[in-house]
Amino acid sequence: RSPGGAPLMHLQRTRRSGFTLVELMIGLPILIIVVGVAGLAAQRGTEAFGQSTAIDALDRRAGRAMTAMTEALHGSVSTGFLPDPVGNFGSSTLTFQRQTGYVAGAAVLGTPVRIERVAEPADPANGVDDDGDGLIDEGMIQIVTDVGGPDEETRVVCRNVAFLLEGELPNGVDDNGNGLIDESGLSIHRQDGYITLRLTVVTPFQNAGLIRTIESSIGLRN
Repeated sequence: RSPGGAPLMHLQRTRRSGFTLVELMIGLPILIIVVGVAGLAAQRGTEAFGQSTAIDALDRRAGRAMTAMTEALHGSVSTGFLPDPVGNFGSSTLTFQRQTGYVAGAAVLGTPVRIERVAEPADPANGVDDDGDGLIDEGMIQIVTDVGGPDEETRVVCRNVAFLLEGELPNGVDDNGNGLIDESGLSIHRQDGYITLRLTVVTPFQNAGLIRTIESSIGLRN
C-alpha cells in the first residue's frame, strides 16, 4: 500500500518469445542470401582446389615425359637425324643415334632410337572426339629403342598430348610466336647445336579443358 493507504498497482512485463510474421518475412530472405553466398564461396573454393590439383598433375606428367625424352637424347650426335628438324616447321618425330664411345679415334654409335608423337588408338586424328573423353585428336609420346632391330621396344611416356602446340592453329602462320609454324603438340626443333623439345599436354576439366606447355633444350655432339 501507499502511504495514503491506496493499493499499489503491480505491472508485470511478459517476455516475448519467437518472431513476428513481419520479422520472419524480413529475415528469411536475408538468411537465404547469406546461405547462398556461403554455398557459392564453398563451391568456388572446391572448384579452385580441383583445378589446382589437375594442373599439378598435368605439370608432373609433362615433366616426366620431358625427362624421359631428354635422357633418351643425351649423347646424340648432330648428324644423322631423321628427319632433320630444322627450318620453320620442326618435327613431331625424330630418329637418332647416341654416341657410345670411340674406336681408333672414330665415334661409335648405338642402335637407332625414335621419339614420336602418335595418335591415341581410340582417337584418330579426324577432328572428332572418338573416345568421348572431352578431348579431340589427342595423342601420345612413344620412345622406341633399337628401331628396326631384333630388340625393338616401344615405351609410352605420355598421353593426352595436344594435337597442336599451345597457341597454335593449323593456318600456316606462327600463331604463338616461337618461330615455328603449325607445330605439333610435340615439337622437335634443331638450331645452333641445340635441339629444343616443346610439349603441350591437356586434360578435360568440367566443361572445358586444362592445358600446360613445357620446353627444354639440350646440346648435341658434333
